[in-house]
Amino acid sequence: MRYFIGCAPAPFDVDAGQAAVQASGYSLENLKAGPNCPAQPCGGSAPPCFHTGSVVTMWIDLQTSPGSVRWEVDTTGVVHTVRVDPNTPELFAFVSLYNREAVFELM
Repeated sequence: MRYFIGCAPAPFDVDAGQAAVQASGYSLENLKAGPNCPAQPCGGSAPPCFHTGSVVTMWIDLQTSPGSVRWEVDTTGVVHTVRVDPNTPELFAFVSLYNREAVFELM
C-alpha cells in the first residue's frame, strides 16, 4: 500500500488515484526514494521510509523565498526538503493512509 503525507497548491479529489496524488503537490510517499513534487513524481523506489507507528513531521514554510516543505521521520531518520515555487500563495495539507491503525495529528 502507498501512504502519503504532503501539501498541494490546490485541493484535489479525495478519491484521486495514486498517480494524481503523486503529481498534485509536494508529498512524502512511503515507498519512494525521494519526495514527489508537482508534475514531477519521484521515480525511484525504496524500502518504506515510514510505516504505522512512525512519527512523520512536516513543516511548511511560505514566509521565506523560496518557500520549502520539509519532512522528518523518527523511525528511519529520513529527512527531505523541497523548495516551493515562489508564486505559490498557499498550500493545502493532506494525508492519505490506507491503514485503520494509522493515526495522524495536525497542529
